[in-house]
Amino acid sequence: MTEPHLPTELWKQVFACTDKKDLKTCLLVSKSWHYVARSYFSEDIQVNLNDSRLHRLDKDVREHPHLGAKISRITVNHMSTGMATPETFRSVINQCPNLLELEFEITDVYHYLKSLNCKEALLPSIQKIQVRSLLECSPAVRRFHLWVNYRFRATITSIEIMDMKDNAALKDYGGLVTFASCFPQLTSLKAQCNALIEKELNINLTELLKNNDKLQELKLYGIGKITNTLNEISSEATQIEFPSLTKFKLEVSNINIKSLEYITKRFTHLQSLRLLTSSVVPDRSLSESQATSILTDFKAFAMKPKRIHVSYKYKNEHFHENNGKKRPSWITHNFLFLEGLSRQYFMNDFMEDEDDDMDEEDYFEDFDEELAEDLMYSGLYDELEDDDPGFASFFTDYYTL
Repeated sequence: MTEPHLPTELWKQVFACTDKKDLKTCLLVSKSWHYVARSYFSEDIQVNLNDSRLHRLDKDVREHPHLGAKISRITVNHMSTGMATPETFRSVINQCPNLLELEFEITDVYHYLKSLNCKEALLPSIQKIQVRSLLECSPAVRRFHLWVNYRFRATITSIEIMDMKDNAALKDYGGLVTFASCFPQLTSLKAQCNALIEKELNINLTELLKNNDKLQELKLYGIGKITNTLNEISSEATQIEFPSLTKFKLEVSNINIKSLEYITKRFTHLQSLRLLTSSVVPDRSLSESQATSILTDFKAFAMKPKRIHVSYKYKNEHFHENNGKKRPSWITHNFLFLEGLSRQYFMNDFMEDEDDDMDEEDYFEDFDEELAEDLMYSGLYDELEDDDPGFASFFTDYYTL
């Protein structure tokens, strides 16, 4: 497709038959293709740069104010040193009034986060402030990450917490449920423990959903149990559908059988479901036939989403269903023997020497978008499972080394 003089009608037919990802891939085929195809994408700019180039970006957005207004995402990439001045960093983001996402691929981000936690930092549209390797950061960085998200809670839509049991800032805010309730626009919440399982950590799922009715993605890893749903499970309020939730992932030590009924009745629009638990706890208030009916309904419910990974044991019955790419997995119904083991230690110990020479595309050939988190809960590949919200019509090689 290098012909630069195709009729407009033919261009439209070609694009109508071409996948969006293929369009992006073909943008460099010819100037004509790029010129016409770029109109099919949003006009926002996504910048990926080394932080040593922040001063150059700062200069450009000062000279061309319209450029800053188009920037929707800034990624400080892994080539960065963490040595750029906070003043330069803050100057850049203050000139990007429509900035939606701010991402760091480095762990040395304390002074960057600190520069955001002041009245001089203006982020009127920010929806996501992400540190890619948050689990590898110091406790001080993880605390500051929460503080910064809280400061912009009016517009933040996505939160990630990697140490919800030990994070001192989260405790100061009253725990996960109370903290999350302060974010009126929240659509995505991921919270996990630094250890694989924390049996003493409980989450009130009913309260969490009541205070965050816009949630589309909910991921809870390493918690002890779901609480305060049992007495309310028959109430009318807790049986109302929760239609916004399309992705639900739960790793829990054990779960009451009535909580399975709760999930079945409320989460009727799921496209992705992962529920991993050591055991489903029987409920003495139920007859054997009632318990069997709940399990039957849940199994039928669990088969409906496009992506499913469910594993539990109820009495002597072990149910396991996973429609993703089959690979050896360390997750079994006996994984609670690993209680208290650091996730970071576990990942380093078992994964560091494998596939060192493979890039992500080679390792995840015929990539299953949910496979990454099925293999590793550390969030290392979270960005691969999420759809690209826009496309940068501006190429940022100018700012990279």
